[in-house]
Amino acid sequence: MDNDRVKEIFLQCYNGFWNKWKAVPLERQSPEWEEIAAESRVLAEKYQCDLCSHMIRDFLDILENRCRKREMEHEQHEAIKQ
Repeated sequence: MDNDRVKEIFLQCYNGFWNKWKAVPLERQSPEWEEIAAESRVLAEKYQCDLCSHMIRDFLDILENRCRKREMEHEQHEAIKQ
């Protein structure tokens, strides 16, 4: 893989995918998950390399962890209100 290909993968995965989704407050049932999954599949199929696969998987893990954290915080907030 040459430098231009690596640059393209980073641009598409980070600048495209990650910057689009990083600030979206996702919940477990958010309809955006379908679009996120579709976009991640398109990127993985387009580049078919470990670099892209690992980046996308890591970004998905971060989004999922944020979702779980948000849910736990909401549950704790609701428990305090009761």
